[in-house]
Amino acid sequence: DVGPDQFYGVDFYRITGGDEHWWAFHAQEGDFTTSGLNMTKQPGGTLAGADVPYGDAKWLKAQGCNYGTYGWGGVMFPFAHFYNVERGQPDGPWWADWKLKTGEGLHLRLTVIDAGGSEVHICDGTSPAGGQPYEMKWIMLHKRGAQPVKTQVVSVIEPYRNQPIIRGASPLKLSGDDETGFDAAGCALRLAERTDIVLVSADPTVERRAPGDLKFAGRFGFYSEQDGVPLAISLVGGTTLTKGQVGIQLDRPEYRAKITKVDRATETVTVSPA
Repeated sequence: DVGPDQFYGVDFYRITGGDEHWWAFHAQEGDFTTSGLNMTKQPGGTLAGADVPYGDAKWLKAQGCNYGTYGWGGVMFPFAHFYNVERGQPDGPWWADWKLKTGEGLHLRLTVIDAGGSEVHICDGTSPAGGQPYEMKWIMLHKRGAQPVKTQVVSVIEPYRNQPIIRGASPLKLSGDDETGFDAAGCALRLAERTDIVLVSADPTVERRAPGDLKFAGRFGFYSEQDGVPLAISLVGGTTLTKGQVGIQLDRPEYRAKITKVDRATETVTVSPA
């Protein structure tokens, strides 16, 4: 919570399995800009391939799609309906920004801090039912490899008016793997007057270290500071979140008890210990 009308959300996305993953994001119609990407334009075609024209029925049927009352349906049907395709392989954080057509100065910015080696595709999309009631930019991340493919995306979603509140974003390396086989993730967000640090892991039993004398053992951690002075510290499902000599330390990460009785007539649940 940055102010009465300013906020952002940090999203950690993980998926394991198969030999390829797709991740999609879009906003609304409006002016679209990016930074930190070096894109190459595909010569024609759609996201399904440079040789696959828009709405190609033959390709769609071959992918198991069906045509019904409301047009094409099926897992793969969007790929033949995305056009003006550009591709790029980022080597660091990047962002994409939509200045909404009807937003009176309202923007939506997606900052991708780490996408686990995924390739970026930027495409145009409109209603496949026809009429073109809108046309807007889509972002599609793609990762392919030997099974099981593991993908982790760390991103920030920021609505703002006229000027973004986040001035810079960078990944934060944490020690130790999670029990899921992913790296624990973190990021540092630089705002006008403060720095926010966001940390996440699936295994809260491991104490991790990060640059800046940070220690973290938990599922989620938030540490905000201004000129080296802490402003806010939050820890979820953990025992440790400290920077130097300042922070939170607990004996156990969560409260656990056993349900010993349920009385539905009085809508009462008894746990032990209380």
